[in-house]
Amino acid sequence: MLRLRRYRTFLVFAIFTTFILYRFHGGQWTPEPPLLAEQHKDQVHAAAPFPRESVTETESYAATTSTAESTLEQAHSTSTEPTSKPTQGIAEPTRPQPDETSSTTPEPQTSTDSSDQNAVPLPALATKTIAHWSKLPENFPVPSESLIQLPSGKPKAIPKIQHVFSDESSRSRIERERKQATIKKLFKRAWAGYKERAWLQDELTPVSGKFRNTFCGWGATLVDGLDTLWIMGFEDEFKDALAALKEIDFTTSERLDIPLFETTIRYLGGLLGAYDVSGGKYSILVKKAVELADVLMGAFDTPNRMPITYYYWKPDFASQPHRASTKIVLAELGSLSVEFTRLSQITRDPKYFDAVQRITNELEKSQDKTRLPGLWPKYIDGSGCATQRQQLYSSPEHKGTGQAVVGPPTDATREDEVREGQKLSGGLADEVGAADVNGTPKDHSEIRKTQKDLPSKPKQDVIKKPPPPTMVKPLEDKPRAGNAEALDRQASAGKTEGHQLGWGSGGKELPRSGKRNFKRQSDADDHHDNDHHGDDDDNSDDDSNDRHCVPQGLESPPYTSADSFTLGAMADSLYEYFPKEFMLLGGQEQYRRMYEKSVEAAKRHIFFRPMTPTGRDILISGSISASDEGPHSLIPDGEHLGCFTGGMLAMGAKIFEREEDLAVGTKLTEGCVWAYESTASGIMPEHFTLIPCQTKDCAWNETRWLEAIASDYVEPYRPPPKIKAKPEAGTARSKPIANTTDAIEAAVPTPPDEDRDDEDQSESDDPAPPRTKEEIATEIINDTRLPPGYKTINTRGYLLRPEAIESVFILYRITGDSSWQTKGWKMFQAIENATTAEFGSSAINDVTVTEPTQDDKMESFFLAETLKYFYLLFSEPNVISLDDYVL
Repeated sequence: MLRLRRYRTFLVFAIFTTFILYRFHGGQWTPEPPLLAEQHKDQVHAAAPFPRESVTETESYAATTSTAESTLEQAHSTSTEPTSKPTQGIAEPTRPQPDETSSTTPEPQTSTDSSDQNAVPLPALATKTIAHWSKLPENFPVPSESLIQLPSGKPKAIPKIQHVFSDESSRSRIERERKQATIKKLFKRAWAGYKERAWLQDELTPVSGKFRNTFCGWGATLVDGLDTLWIMGFEDEFKDALAALKEIDFTTSERLDIPLFETTIRYLGGLLGAYDVSGGKYSILVKKAVELADVLMGAFDTPNRMPITYYYWKPDFASQPHRASTKIVLAELGSLSVEFTRLSQITRDPKYFDAVQRITNELEKSQDKTRLPGLWPKYIDGSGCATQRQQLYSSPEHKGTGQAVVGPPTDATREDEVREGQKLSGGLADEVGAADVNGTPKDHSEIRKTQKDLPSKPKQDVIKKPPPPTMVKPLEDKPRAGNAEALDRQASAGKTEGHQLGWGSGGKELPRSGKRNFKRQSDADDHHDNDHHGDDDDNSDDDSNDRHCVPQGLESPPYTSADSFTLGAMADSLYEYFPKEFMLLGGQEQYRRMYEKSVEAAKRHIFFRPMTPTGRDILISGSISASDEGPHSLIPDGEHLGCFTGGMLAMGAKIFEREEDLAVGTKLTEGCVWAYESTASGIMPEHFTLIPCQTKDCAWNETRWLEAIASDYVEPYRPPPKIKAKPEAGTARSKPIANTTDAIEAAVPTPPDEDRDDEDQSESDDPAPPRTKEEIATEIINDTRLPPGYKTINTRGYLLRPEAIESVFILYRITGDSSWQTKGWKMFQAIENATTAEFGSSAINDVTVTEPTQDDKMESFFLAETLKYFYLLFSEPNVISLDDYVL
């Protein structure tokens, strides 16, 4: 009875307390905000359209810098703001339906029983508060007096790029405009599908009519395609997109980390490119660019100012001190300069230029010190520490992401802790080229897919945080790559990491090069002629920041015995940005030096002539593996991502007065055109291997082609041993299998019995006659649909990429040769035929068949770049002239 009375007393007290709390909150049950958000709970932002379930913090976004705002106020005091207007021919946007990879959040509901007026209402479902990035004090700030300033003074005179075109005939004009209208129609169809089915989401899935948020859910297709809308004359749609742009909140995301490279080229580049092509009339574009860029600037808050390429943006984590990763994809580090430079030019705020110029300065310092001087490896150690040892733990919110934290060293290191530390210490780049349990190289695209929701591994190190009780002990010190004796010791211990990327049969989504339309500097702009190496004394590398760090510049990742070099995937836009920065900044010699060194190295080691049936004089941009010991090894592969090189060398031939490079750029572009023409679909595969020429005339040798194909598959050239037929029941060999060992032995072909007669053995044991290399190769060619000249096709798909048509467009504008228009039109027809889907255009999975399966993906660069370059190929030459804009 005593327990019952206590229980009743407790129950009455609980009901009374609940009632008082309910009345105190005004009749509505509202959960308390998280502790982290207490200081900001008076600044709660509205929830995003599709917030993630795991988002719990509430933070506010600080206003953009006063310098940028005041500049914009002065520059655009009379600007015309866009208004939303009905469009003709393109459907009005509706609420899109996500595909199975998208997530939605149910509305909060309140459940009450209306029949009992005295009943206490059940609490509503907990209302989630959405985390917002906020401007926080930097851990490693750059003093204002140490910021690298934009060049000032009069820019250098840069030679003209475009050909001087003569007047076209009326017949040629009619034919050109007809083709241009067809391209414009395809764009309009794809944009209508996006607007109807995926508005304000990242990408349309053009087959199913749904959407994917592969980046941060900030409307990547909308933002990335703004400049193309303007160039093609869709002004009403452009203004509708600007009105929708106001709804995008760059201070919050469904995704826990921001991919710095992809966000910069698709979003920041899209905003600034649209601002320039539209004549600077719409200040909303710069305002949103500043909003986004200020978020991204947090990624540069590291001791050496090298960025965190996958930036965890939430305030509780972003506020901690971090280091850049020891293994960064080269393109993701070096392909930020054009966008950040242009933003500084527009806002007159040097902090954005300072951020990227420090990267350029560090790259130049290391250019002659790599394993292939003049070029940089695919992966770079950006941590700035030669002997940094990491201690690892997971914070409560980031549990499972393996975030690395540096703490005081300890003594002993257990073997299991070392393994765990190695498992947790990497980022995205650690996964690329790794093999799964079956030994198959992992596909970059599959890794990227996991990144859009919850990345499985961190992208940077965290420093100077006290270790929790469960912290893993630090890894033992190991020598860095470059010490041959030390590498031999590592290799003998089985700890040396091979660095060359392993290409598998998947490999679909790789970093693309970022291109955008930026207004070039004119003689009227303020510049002066200097290299601007900048002031690197920001004391962010001081040992006091991390007493376990021995400062270093950019190096190969630790413990790598060989590096892979290429101008294709994972490196491409780094090299492409050198001539573009040269033009954007009015002729700064630093970029000329870096460009010329890299091109000379590529001409010696990377570009090769493949053997083709017609003996066509073309070049392909391949790759190379280089180590400290032994010769360089050419890998004669080709990539669609590498097709920008032809246009780059042709443009460099003009602006740097290297006329001999125009022929090289032409041959590289012809190589990509040949790759398009060689397949059944008329489209170039994503990645493939060819056979390099052995002689100068490079005559076709079919026997060599067949032998090269067969050598990769069968050695020796004979079928596998013939397995005997299963014995009938009741025979001596049909006894029941008693254990696992017997089961294994039973699966192995039975050797011939010595006591069997020769006639019996001849019927079952005679091996089949060996096949010739030609027979094996012919079977492989038929099974894999290899076009003549190809050794293998590693990745068969086409992702709607722009690099090949970009170079074709540039070669046409530079040479004035109309044959490039003919080649480009044939490429467009093949793409239109194979990729047109119900709601837009789709990537395809196999270019070697006439009717490939569509992958239901339409990346933002299809509208932002691919169709833009096709359209400009058939525009009048003064439309986005190469002498006026940096693309």
